Amino acid sequence: MEDATDRGSSDTPDTGKVATASDTHLEHAVPRNGSWVGAVFNVMCISIGTGTMNLPSVVRRCGWFGIVLFVLMAIVGWYVGVLFKRSMYSRPGRRISSFSLVAQEAFGLGGYWFATCITYLYCCGTVVSWIIISGTQITRLLGFAQVHLNEKASMAIIATAMWIPFTLLKTLGEITIASVFGVLTAMFTVVVLGVTSLQHKYTDTYHSPEFDSGPTHAFIIASGIPSALASISFMYAGAVVFPHIEANMKRPGQFGRMLSLANTLVCGAYILSSATGYAAFGSQTVSPILNNLPNLAIVNAATILIIVHVVFAAPVMLVSANLELELALGVMPDIMGKRKELAWRVVMRTITMGILLGVSIAIPYFGQVIDLVSAISTTVVFFLVPVFCYVRLFGWRKIAKYELVLCFILAGVGAVACVWGLIDAIKSLRAAIQSGHG
Repeated sequence: MEDATDRGSSDTPDTGKVATASDTHLEHAVPRNGSWVGAVFNVMCISIGTGTMNLPSVVRRCGWFGIVLFVLMAIVGWYVGVLFKRSMYSRPGRRISSFSLVAQEAFGLGGYWFATCITYLYCCGTVVSWIIISGTQITRLLGFAQVHLNEKASMAIIATAMWIPFTLLKTLGEITIASVFGVLTAMFTVVVLGVTSLQHKYTDTYHSPEFDSGPTHAFIIASGIPSALASISFMYAGAVVFPHIEANMKRPGQFGRMLSLANTLVCGAYILSSATGYAAFGSQTVSPILNNLPNLAIVNAATILIIVHVVFAAPVMLVSANLELELALGVMPDIMGKRKELAWRVVMRTITMGILLGVSIAIPYFGQVIDLVSAISTTVVFFLVPVFCYVRLFGWRKIAKYELVLCFILAGVGAVACVWGLIDAIKSLRAAIQSGHG
């Protein structure tokens, strides 16, 4: 998709200068030396990962129509990203440097703190789901080798591995290489899981013991669409990271084209993962899809790679969240000096990781956590905040009527997905807690 809708950011600088802050806020200086290819990998790294293991069960909820939703949400994700970039350059002569500051420009201090909190919840909730899936799979893999390590210890190991790069690396520009590796491992895993699912679908001689008949498939299950939308928005809700990715791009005018390519590749991976899983297991699909598959060396290898992937992907997500918080609290070298800033950064990010580990241990239900985070935060990040900020900053009289219609349709869909998805997520999490397993 060409960035034809990016007319509102004609003042976007296409230079190698340092991204500027708003008139009243400082920011971490980020040199514009990143390529659009590196930006594609950053977007893909935070999108393709453990969440793909939940996607076949998302299609199980809404039927084959879920594949259509993946494509629609990829387009919506691109459009929302372009709208948000316009909002970042809505004030002549300056760039609004973060998700939260855009919300402040639109809705004042209340908008700023709301966006900061929802950003933190989205990023941290995502990493919690990564810690859970990685920890449980480490325990499962070690069990095959007759090594017994409980899930809590496995989660602690993963959290520690995430903490090291998260603490040492300050900005997204420093972790592009990690993003490239993370994307490659994730794509390998998607292909392996897809092929293995088709090779080991339900048969009379091979099937899970809890099922005594073949799976069923449906084209559309209307009641599952709202919660499915919430879960799918989780996979595309990168708006909170976009300002930091765009700030590192040498040619920010390429942002729209970069995002369209990234979302196309991400959508392809999602369709491959979800379509093969649902085709193989249908109504018997569980989350994560690994629990439908037999103990095979290639599956275990893919599992190990996805664990490695989240260790590389977590800093991309957590750095974005903590940059917002650090900017809000003034934890910057310009204010407190390099040594004090480093000390405070280490303390704050260590506390963050400790809290995430505690939540992961307390609520170790992967699919249910993703659904809950999706409903509470990602529908807001994906549908609501970018749309309302755009309309507020430009004024509804200055926006084309067709865009206003699109914006309010997106807002309505987001509100329904948020409320309905939250109800379903709470019910599902309660059932998981009561039964003792996800």
